[in-house]
Amino acid sequence: MNTFKCNILTPEKTLFDADVQSVKAPGSSGHFEILAHHCNFISTLSNGILKINTGKEETCFSIEKGVLEFSKNQVTILIDGARRLIL
Repeated sequence: MNTFKCNILTPEKTLFDADVQSVKAPGSSGHFEILAHHCNFISTLSNGILKINTGKEETCFSIEKGVLEFSKNQVTILIDGARRLIL
């Protein structure tokens, strides 16, 4: 399956940096999913669960507000606060 680069950044540190197969995010206008080679996209994020699928495992973060940008087969997620969830 196709992958793309994913970076999750907070003001303090980089939370995640890897190649992934999909990102499911809580957009301000509703939940959405990003896959490889998606069209350029930008969205604000609301409080909720951010799910990152690498193909081998799913990593989840509880996030506060933020911004997501997908461009050139790379997603960058800027968030104010987050904590990794163990499911």
